Amino acid sequence: IPVMHAVCRVMNAPAKDMRDPRDPYKRVPDWFSSGKQFMDRSEAVPSMIYLDRASVSEDVYREVGEEAAPMMERLLETADDLDQFPFFKAIIQWVRALVLQYSTDKEVLPMREEALRLRTSHTKETNDFAPRRVLLERFVRETAELAKDFLQVRKKRIVYSHRLDRLQREFLVARLLSRRSITGHTPVSWAAANGVE
Repeated sequence: IPVMHAVCRVMNAPAKDMRDPRDPYKRVPDWFSSGKQFMDRSEAVPSMIYLDRASVSEDVYREVGEEAAPMMERLLETADDLDQFPFFKAIIQWVRALVLQYSTDKEVLPMREEALRLRTSHTKETNDFAPRRVLLERFVRETAELAKDFLQVRKKRIVYSHRLDRLQREFLVARLLSRRSITGHTPVSWAAANGVE
């Protein structure tokens, strides 16, 4: 019954009602007869083989996984007894694959959610950093312009420093040449008076 229940739920096959064997006043889904009726249809097996598992809702996977998983383990322990019923054994393996996919998805889901959270956080941080990056790029450009201006000023300072040194030397020479001795002569006038060129 759990196997047919899983088949009906996954393949979206409606279940007929039947009288509950334990309570004649109660109606319960007849999963076995409904599943068998579905399996008798010619398109049942191809639709199961080419099932788009992404189209099965998470609730159905959870229901099948939680209800069919214990039964799958017990059936697989006695799998040799099912060799005479290969078709039913194939159905069991099919449901088992769904159960395994459910359990795998359940383990992977937290990792997937964490990856999505990290990706969202990274995107938010990237968006928050974008204005700062623009400011940083502008600061780098302005710094480069200031560096160029600084180099120009430095070159001019070197040129002016050389000019200042030359002017200082010329001033010292002029000062020496204009200094008068005890005789009242400057070096220039003394040289002229004594015929020294």
